[in-house]
Amino acid sequence: MKNVNTTTAISAGNNDDTFVIQPLVYQPTAGLKPGRFVDMRLETEPASNGDPRNDLCLVTQLEEKDDNGQPYQVTHRFNLLPRGRGKSEFKKQMESFLETPLTPAQLAGFSKTLVLNKPVVVVYEKNHLGRVVFDRYAPVKQTAPVAA
Repeated sequence: MKNVNTTTAISAGNNDDTFVIQPLVYQPTAGLKPGRFVDMRLETEPASNGDPRNDLCLVTQLEEKDDNGQPYQVTHRFNLLPRGRGKSEFKKQMESFLETPLTPAQLAGFSKTLVLNKPVVVVYEKNHLGRVVFDRYAPVKQTAPVAA
């Protein structure tokens, strides 16, 4: 069975003076990783094996940095093909982040403005095999300033 929702991460290398020749692989530890949504795009090019692809990609730039001081970017793919579970998984993740249920109409006309450039917490947890895996997107909780 294919994994319908994959997460990959690379170091961003967004400095004009540097090039990412070989991305540093991100090996997260379990826990909360603060970041910001930086891109949301649809990828429809066929996969390298020729299989059709219709992936909604949600890219998060983490505050965590690689050995070169560049922030990691995590891409989470949602397979939108009819046989994929990406639509329901995307709905679940956005409801977790937005803290509100999404109607079918809202999902059909989902606007990037709901997430782009918004702060987010990416939650990683250990699975039943002991591997650290992506779990969910969570909103950044604002705390009230403590009165002096």
